[in-house]
Amino acid sequence: LKTIKLASEELLKQMDPTEAHLIITLGCDGVMLASKKKKESNNNTKEKRKEFEFIHFPAKEGVNVENSTGAGDTLCGAFINGILNGKSERESVQIGMDAAILSLQCPDRAISPKLGRHF
Repeated sequence: LKTIKLASEELLKQMDPTEAHLIITLGCDGVMLASKKKKESNNNTKEKRKEFEFIHFPAKEGVNVENSTGAGDTLCGAFINGILNGKSERESVQIGMDAAILSLQCPDRAISPKLGRHF
């Protein structure tokens, strides 16, 4: 994970904090959300310093994987949908993971037809 975090920080440094989120899929270990935040520094100057936040979301247990094609795309699309609908980053990752599970359980296509009913 150290290498992933270092690579993420390099990418996030180049991004505006309002848009700086990376979703890193870790297979059976779940998902990591890497974000760049701005925070007031502790000294008397009004400078802001950049900070990075890493949140791990463990994989849900007991998921019967039929086909992994499209699961990452589904996760990202559902995450973006959550953000655009006012959900927090954490809520949006959970929504994305739930959507990805539907795709993982769909044996004959990349994107589950059940997504439209749930999201």
